[in-house]
Amino acid sequence: MRQEENERYEQWLQQVRKTQPILTRPDDLTRNILQKVARTPRKRKEHRKFMAWASAVAAGFLLCFMVHETVFYSVSSNAGTRDAVLNASPLYRRLSEWPADRNADMSLKEKSACLSEMWKARKAKQHGQKRLIHQFMSNNH
Repeated sequence: MRQEENERYEQWLQQVRKTQPILTRPDDLTRNILQKVARTPRKRKEHRKFMAWASAVAAGFLLCFMVHETVFYSVSSNAGTRDAVLNASPLYRRLSEWPADRNADMSLKEKSACLSEMWKARKAKQHGQKRLIHQFMSNNH
């Protein structure tokens, strides 16, 4: 019985596929379809544009903040390890040590060597301060 039902269904399906629909008013049908397509809701792209713009502005501010923190504050404290802020002076104060009177007379190699020496001295001072703080902290506990 199941096989007979399947055969009848296949015959009916073939007949439906061969039969073309009869349209009494094709222009009305076309107009009706176009009106319904025009009435379908569409996503607003303005909302996405605003969100993209706001995200770009926020990313720019975060990037500027990160660069400012990196350039002007070299070492920060960490409360978990009890490290103190070591020599967190802004970069422009550190560059005040630069010999301005010799600036025009110095070659690029001399400027590089002078900056390198300033950097080494600063790191040595930071290392000494850090060692002193850790020694002090270990003696008090």
